[in-house]
Amino acid sequence: MGEGYINGARAFGLGPALRVPAPTDEDEVGASLATAQQQIVNCGRSLAGLVEPAGQALIGEAINRLGQQVFRIAVVGQIKSGKSSFINAFARQPRLLPTDVTPWTTTVTHLHFGGRKPASGAASFQFFSAEEWRDLANGDRRIRELTRRLDPDFAPDLLHRHVEAMKQRAVMRLGRDFAELLGSAHSFESFNTELLARYVCSGDFAGNSSLGQFADITKQADLYFDGGPFAFPVTLTDTPGTNDPFLIRDEITRRSLESGDLYIVVLTARQPLSEADVNLMRLMHGLSSERIIVFVNRVDDFTDVGYDLAEVLMYVEKKLHANFPGARIPVVAGSAAWANGALKGDDETLSRLMQRSSLGYLADIGLVHPQDLTPDALHDAGSRERLRGALFAASGLPAMYRAVADSMVSSHVAHMQMQTARWFGDMANASAKAANFELESSRAEVPSAGVRASDERIALERETGVLNEVAANMERSAKNIDLQFSTIIGEEMTDLRRALQAVVDAHAAKERDVLIATLEGGRAPRTWTLESVALRRALATDFKARFDDAAARVLELQSKVAPELARLMSLIAPEISMPTEPEKRLLLIPPPSTAALSRFVALDIEDSWWSSLWKGRTSPSAYGEQIESLIKEEFQPVADDLVATAERVLSTYAMTSSKWSFALCTNIIQAVTRRRVQLIGKLGGDAQAPAPRSDDLVRERKLQTQSLTDRLKRCGALNHQLEIIVHDLGSRRQRQTEMAQ
Repeated sequence: MGEGYINGARAFGLGPALRVPAPTDEDEVGASLATAQQQIVNCGRSLAGLVEPAGQALIGEAINRLGQQVFRIAVVGQIKSGKSSFINAFARQPRLLPTDVTPWTTTVTHLHFGGRKPASGAASFQFFSAEEWRDLANGDRRIRELTRRLDPDFAPDLLHRHVEAMKQRAVMRLGRDFAELLGSAHSFESFNTELLARYVCSGDFAGNSSLGQFADITKQADLYFDGGPFAFPVTLTDTPGTNDPFLIRDEITRRSLESGDLYIVVLTARQPLSEADVNLMRLMHGLSSERIIVFVNRVDDFTDVGYDLAEVLMYVEKKLHANFPGARIPVVAGSAAWANGALKGDDETLSRLMQRSSLGYLADIGLVHPQDLTPDALHDAGSRERLRGALFAASGLPAMYRAVADSMVSSHVAHMQMQTARWFGDMANASAKAANFELESSRAEVPSAGVRASDERIALERETGVLNEVAANMERSAKNIDLQFSTIIGEEMTDLRRALQAVVDAHAAKERDVLIATLEGGRAPRTWTLESVALRRALATDFKARFDDAAARVLELQSKVAPELARLMSLIAPEISMPTEPEKRLLLIPPPSTAALSRFVALDIEDSWWSSLWKGRTSPSAYGEQIESLIKEEFQPVADDLVATAERVLSTYAMTSSKWSFALCTNIIQAVTRRRVQLIGKLGGDAQAPAPRSDDLVRERKLQTQSLTDRLKRCGALNHQLEIIVHDLGSRRQRQTEMAQ
């Protein structure tokens, strides 16, 4: 599957001298991103002291944007897949989320690493609002709308029974505080496992137990950590199990995935890629298969790990290939229990692991000596450390960290860094050209005896007027370019919306015809299942092709901006050559998220309640028309979301690129204008005053020459450094792309 299978021990050829890597290792996940970001920010701050006000404002905005960047990882999986245990190990917090409660996670929980803690504290728990709770208590609104269209008297009893039980449990736990808590939040300066259990663990209601006290009304939890294995800010999102019986929680899980940069799907080795897993992966595939990593957990459940693991990996490969042809999805096999055991390192945990026959696998692959797996080995420091290192190496966590680090290289964060570095480089180049122009102009100005101050002032005022006129023309040109961008994007989005609707209509018509033919053949089904995967795949294919076409038009217009700017600049400074457009490979518009394709639609439900569809219809054609109408109604919002996302990406890129391109010229105009105004001020307003003394002008120009020469050198050095950063970022991205092919 592209990168192939990754197993902790095999992938890295680990030997006897193993250890559990500390969070402070130089190879922290995202180290290259963190280093590049710091370099870019440092260059930006230095550059801000060399440019004019127009450039300073843009540089400040760009630095702030970089500071807000976070790499977001969402972890999904079914209940009992070991998802919470994996998150503990992955975050190097082995005792964070209890793993002996099922289900543990009933709330979307964000674990934040490397960012600033909010003033509210290290932990925050947001409760459902009253409106959200009403939707929860009455069942999902869209499900209700569907059932009313099918049968006004139909009610999904199972859903209502679960919801009613949840409501009663919340009221019993919270009593009179229930209504007041809705829409509010609880925050804490610090947190521990016991505190978390009150908010994000369902548990079983029993007396006054605090386990899950607020869980039923908790919508989201945010936890902030000082340490961790990440060099770059990361948000790790733990989601409820995807086979949670509450549809509202399933929908919340999917909403939480929309902003993800990477998705880790946790499977259980005993039953990898079950039908439910495949359905989840199909929805995740809409989010972009290039951003998915599969972790096959619990290989420690095998008796013969070496044999069973090979069988499982072959099975997973075959099934992924069958369901996602052409997709390159990395697969890592391992054991979160082994990783947590290595991180804890206490006698009780290690003794418990040693009682399982699966641990013999570590000796089989040469990571430990057989005697290291005996109880007596815990009393020997060397054996203990070999065991801990072997557990971590074979756990799959090193491979996971490497896979995540590789994904970061081609993420939107890396793209923004490269784009910002390029913009800073262009600004440094433009500032250098402006400084060089001022320098050459200063050297060409030789004091003329007998020339009156008023004559020089008048000439300078005339030049300043020309500068102001060019600046006004440039502003009009910028507005015209923005209008052209807006027109192009509007036309392309109209075509995209029409194309996606045609895909939905064609699929709906096909489903209608198949159903009618089935019914006319006398084969009335008890249930009916929409081929939503095929429809989503068709939408994804068409969406990508249409977006690429739209992006090409935007980039084509952008390529015309440089000649327009060169024309305007030639009016005031023909000696200054404008920065050229970067190589086409660097002109990249980041692909938009296709999260809308993973959106749960009511037609995805596979349940016997579809039998209600067969009630009250008079003919096969009536059944077919009803299905056709439902497909169109359910997928219209999906298509609309895709169009809105594409429009947002293109508009943001066009607006930002145009603003930076024109800012380069504005920076030059402001520099030249500033110099002219300074000279006018020094010449004064007395028409009869003699020109300044020649030696005074020479001294002043000497100081100016030194200042401009220094600025020219500093701009050149910054531009060179930024070119190296852009090259390094682009090369890493290119290598990652080639590896995935």
